[in-house]
Amino acid sequence: MQSRDDDLRRAARTLAEVVVESSAAAFGGLERLACRQVRMLDARLGDTLAFLDSTPPAGAAEDLQTMWTRGLALARDNLESGLDIGHDAFEEVVRTQQDIGRLVRSGFERAAATAEVV
Repeated sequence: MQSRDDDLRRAARTLAEVVVESSAAAFGGLERLACRQVRMLDARLGDTLAFLDSTPPAGAAEDLQTMWTRGLALARDNLESGLDIGHDAFEEVVRTQQDIGRLVRSGFERAAATAEVV
């Protein structure tokens, strides 16, 4: 009976370790994604501020045409960056879920090897 209790205790400890490893993987994925989002936002904000800083005073129609073209290009770049980060987020979530799945699977296999549960 003592041996069985020890086996179950070891199996429970193994599963607890899996939970910790899974949480670490989830937080790691979240951290990577947040860092990418912050870098993208920083770049887009820098470009937007540079655009706004370079606007000439109200004047000639050529200036308006130039600003319109640059503004549209900036809007397109911002949209593309937003879509890219959304795609990156989806990839990171899938990758993290796959990592967690592998961790859980190996944890259950280790726990099963540790204790023969009836």
